[in-house]
Amino acid sequence: MTTTKALEVLQEWLRVDEEAIGTFDPDGSWSDFDKFIHEKDEALKVAIDALLHPLKFFLRQEAEYRLEDIFELSRRDMTEALLAEAAERLYKNSEALLNTEAMDELLTDVLEERGVKWGGEDGQ
Repeated sequence: MTTTKALEVLQEWLRVDEEAIGTFDPDGSWSDFDKFIHEKDEALKVAIDALLHPLKFFLRQEAEYRLEDIFELSRRDMTEALLAEAAERLYKNSEALLNTEAMDELLTDVLEERGVKWGGEDGQ
């Protein structure tokens, strides 16, 4: 199976699920099965996005790794918005793609602009 065909299958699977159970309403009266299908569909969206944008997906993973292991950022402070911004800025900066020092400088800028402390309880 080609990547293009796999992508088509995943997108169709997602479309059928959304048609069958509708838009997820966390306050609604959904069965446990419907909630499971919704979680599976969220995972499908991540997989589809990774197939459509593999470099951006890799950079999000790299940002998450570096923020946690290099900057010692707590999971509590590592929001989806922070990871998305870091990945997008890495994607737009070719120097940071090829140079880990430039990558760390860019991530430092993102953290400072957001007022996020890192490096354990003492911050920087």
